[in-house]
Amino acid sequence: MATRVNTTRHDASSGAVATTVTPASPESRIRIWEAIAPVAVTVVLALLPTPPGLPHFAWLYFSIFAGVIVGLILEPLPGAAIAIIGITLVGVLAPVVLFSPRQLSEAGFQRAEGCHRLGTVRIQQLNGLAYLRRLHARAWL
Repeated sequence: MATRVNTTRHDASSGAVATTVTPASPESRIRIWEAIAPVAVTVVLALLPTPPGLPHFAWLYFSIFAGVIVGLILEPLPGAAIAIIGITLVGVLAPVVLFSPRQLSEAGFQRAEGCHRLGTVRIQQLNGLAYLRRLHARAWL
């Protein structure tokens, strides 16, 4: 349904009140195809056969990535909202799109432990960079 813009004018000399109703421009509301296109790209790519040599879980991850890129180009929502939707989708579908069935079937495999290790290594790298920056700053003092 189109939003209408009401404009009211009051003429002080005659006391008349005029109201003008104009339909909103199509640019002011989200076009439905802009909202459907990222979802359609994601679903169509996920349903296509996986290219030879590429694991199926990587193909699914790529389809989500392509849908996010289409969403960022068309912008039916702000870019940050599109990114959060993509990250949430990958987080919810993590067992399907981030890990192979062989990894998931291993007896000692724990997704949370692997993610924690990755995050810990990154924090240690950042702390190491901070230490090097402090050493570099002291050398110039």
